[in-house]
Parts: sequence; structure tokens; C-alpha cells
Amino acid sequence: MLMLSLALCAAALPVPLQERPTPFTDALEPKLAELVAHLLEEHGEPGLALVLVEGGAPTLCRGFGVADRESGRAVDGDTLFNVGSISKSVTAWGAMRLVDADELALDAPVELERWKLPESEHAASGVTVRRLLQHTAGISQPSIGGYDLGEPLPSIEDELTRFVRLEREPGTRHEYSGGAYTLLQLLVEETAEKPFAAAMRDSVLVPLGMTSSRFGYDPAIADKAATPYSTRAGDPQTGRWRHRAFVGVAGAALYTSARDLGRFLAAHCTGPDGEAPGRGVLEPDTLRAMAQTSELSPRYGLGYGVPPPAEGHLVLMHSGSNIGWRALYMVLPDLGIGIAALTNSDGHGAVDGAVKAFRDALLESLRPASER
Repeated sequence: MLMLSLALCAAALPVPLQERPTPFTDALEPKLAELVAHLLEEHGEPGLALVLVEGGAPTLCRGFGVADRESGRAVDGDTLFNVGSISKSVTAWGAMRLVDADELALDAPVELERWKLPESEHAASGVTVRRLLQHTAGISQPSIGGYDLGEPLPSIEDELTRFVRLEREPGTRHEYSGGAYTLLQLLVEETAEKPFAAAMRDSVLVPLGMTSSRFGYDPAIADKAATPYSTRAGDPQTGRWRHRAFVGVAGAALYTSARDLGRFLAAHCTGPDGEAPGRGVLEPDTLRAMAQTSELSPRYGLGYGVPPPAEGHLVLMHSGSNIGWRALYMVLPDLGIGIAALTNSDGHGAVDGAVKAFRDALLESLRPASER
């Protein structure tokens, strides 16, 4: 059986973070620990990091299995993973912070200085920040591709020119678009007047205490990052894959840890000492607005998947996958509870199984005792 790390994450943090047993976490922990170890072995996946949030604060952060098979380095709460499209949720915070500051208009036509959408039969004036965030802007490119490290990277303008088109009339259809978030990335850069990764670091990541997180891979984080493994593109013998560079980092290239992602989930909730949702980065009303769906986009808000409520409670979630990576989170803001699971494999077994177990246990706990 793969090695299981049961050490609680207890390092000094730049913002208060209370990780302590609570009734729900205390009951769920041993079941999840046993399940995750079993799932990793059953599916041949190397490692997984897990964080639980309860009472608006992370309550448990644990690592399972290995971050690197060759060295045997164990996963812990500070191991960094690429979380793929979960990047979009964090990017949405950066864009909406600029909206809160009246530096971006949510429903005005997007106007860029460094790049323009190619001419088409559709009205570019209908492309707005709201529609980019919600995947209703009519923009092409469902997923974002990466490049080998050391390979010359195109500029963001060249990347947009190569892949992004206005394929349908804005505001007429929901269609998932990574290209929309690359367009949003350039808009954030121009508005903040700094590179996107630096803008996100300064406006969202550091204020939330996500100081280990970054948009885009850098060799400087090699000793903290897990090694990705793939059953479809990795080494035929070991499954080992490689880190990749992305131009469209906003939609696909956040590197984060379970500990940091737990802070992000907690920031959606009222904190244990009454801290407001948004934690000063976003207004509580802004977070509520981001969770609103529409007739055109009934299961997606502004940067979030919004599945049916759990026993009447709002659920926000997002998954993320790149070659060699898989991650998934779920948060119920009004209950102050959530989970995130991250793995260095593009198999879905361990991550999806852990989050499903959390969901099932949560739904059971929410039902009246007479119905259990």
C-alpha cells in the first residue's frame, strides 16, 4: 500500500488559520483516510492532498502517498499541484476585485489596447467581463494547451491571435471557453498595469494568505511541487510526465497546495471569529453575485460551477485537469464547510472518490435524524 502521511499541517502561517478537530471533520477523517489510501492503491495513483473546511476555517489538511515515485518524497499539505481549471475560480476573484474597485465594468464591452478580436459576423461589443467569466461570450478554444519548458513561449497577443475567435453571438449560448479566460488575463494585465501573475499575487493570493501559490510553473518551486504522472501521455514504464509552461495561465496554470486552497475555500464563508466572506479581498455582496446563475447558464456562475443545492444550501465547485494532474473542490458558503482534493495524476479515481465521500457524508448529516 502506498505510504500514508497523517501529519496535520501546522506550520506558521501569514494569516490566522485554525486547523482543529470539529464534529463533522472528526467523524469523517478516519473514513476519508482509509478511503483515500484504498483509492490510490486501487487506481495506481501516486499521491493526494486533502483539506477540509468547517466553521469557515480549514480544520484538517493531510497528505497521502508520494509526490515523487523515484525519491519517495511524501505528499503533505504544502505540496504544490497544478490545479488546471480551478485557476478560473481564483482568476474570477482577481477580475471581480477590479470590478469592486470600479476599475473594470462588469457589463461594458471589453476594450483592449494590445489586442483586438478578429473581425467576424458577430458583435464584439457584446463581449463583457460577465460573459467571459460565465462562458457566454461566444469565444473559441475550450481548453488551454501548454508548452515544453525551455521552449520559446509566444506572447499573450500571439497566443490570442492563434487560438481565439468570436465564434457565436455573445450572450446567446453557454459554451466552456479557456480562451475567454486568456482574453480576461490580458484585460487584468492592462487594467492593473502589471503582469497577470504579479497582479494576482498582489490582489488575491497574498491577501488571502495563499503565499505558496502562483500562476505558472517556475523551476524555483521544483522541490515543493509534485511530479505529474499520466496514464495517457507519461513515460510508458513509469507514467512520469513533466511540468509544462502556459501562456494562458489564468485558465489553467495555477500551482497551489491543499493548505492554500483551504484558505481560498474558507474565504467564501463567515470565519470562526466573524470574519466576513471575501476576507476584504471581495465584498460579500460580490461573492453572492458571483454565485448567481442565469437561464442561459443555469449551472455556472462567474468562475464557479453551481450544481443543485444540497438540502437547500448553495454549493460552489470546480474541477481542474491537465496532463498529469487532477483537482476538485466543493464549498457550501452558508454552512462554512468545504473540501478540496489534489492529485499528481490525471486519473479521476482518488480525487473524485474522496469528494464524493465528503458529499455523501455531508448530505447524510443534513437530513433530519428521522430520515437517516
